Amino acid sequence: MKRYIRAAVNDLSNESEEFLFELALDPHTDSRTLSQLIDCTGPGDSAFYHALQNPNTPVDILEEQSYSGNERTRECVASNRSTPVDVLRRLAKDNSYFVKMYIQINPSTPLDVLQELMNSDYRQDYEYILQNPSATEDMLRELIQRLPSELGRIARNPNAPVDILRQIARHKNNMFGAQARKNLKARGYSVEEFE
Repeated sequence: MKRYIRAAVNDLSNESEEFLFELALDPHTDSRTLSQLIDCTGPGDSAFYHALQNPNTPVDILEEQSYSGNERTRECVASNRSTPVDVLRRLAKDNSYFVKMYIQINPSTPLDVLQELMNSDYRQDYEYILQNPSATEDMLRELIQRLPSELGRIARNPNAPVDILRQIARHKNNMFGAQARKNLKARGYSVEEFE
């Protein structure tokens, strides 16, 4: 999709759902266009949800939508890397399992919030931190000790400790081993010994 087409669009209310969906997904869509798109769509519309996940969505809209009674709307705000830290902190206390899941995965979530979630007695409050590329090595090591069945989550983490990835990579006949080998290879490590 060409940028000049988007720049020429003044009224999105008459555009097709497909066009709006493409705009919402495009990382080059400007904040003004995303604001218009959010205004002319709403909860239940996939373009609305994708616009809330676009990193160019204006911060004031993300903050406003974080108070929505619609769980999917809050999930999208929680997953957006551009969501303000104070909003992420508040959403980390949300009652929704899925909102908390996106908070755990979002690389913009502050480390102290991740640590606070790790202190929970409920596994669902911290299990997805294994996928967060911003989680510290100490966090990842502690979580893999607490959640040994979640090898797949850490195998995909681009910052997982190499020694843990090597252990997982030894599993030749499962997808976790394959993911760990792929992760190691992407970092420039030899994986011949595991193949």
